[in-house]
Amino acid sequence: MPDTTTLQKASSISERSLRTTVPVMITRHFKLKAGDMLQWEIKAKKKDEFEIIVTPMKKRSVNDGK
Repeated sequence: MPDTTTLQKASSISERSLRTTVPVMITRHFKLKAGDMLQWEIKAKKKDEFEIIVTPMKKRSVNDGK
């Protein structure tokens, strides 16, 4: 089932940076918490259509060695 979010300005300084809320159905499914990261990939489909692939990544711990 699709979900809709509204983009908001990320800061009062920049008009180009926007933020949105990750819907609760996504946070529950992937067990996301504050501080976790999302990796974004954009793929062109057609002239005015694109696909966004979002991969959840857990917050790195000090022991990850990265």
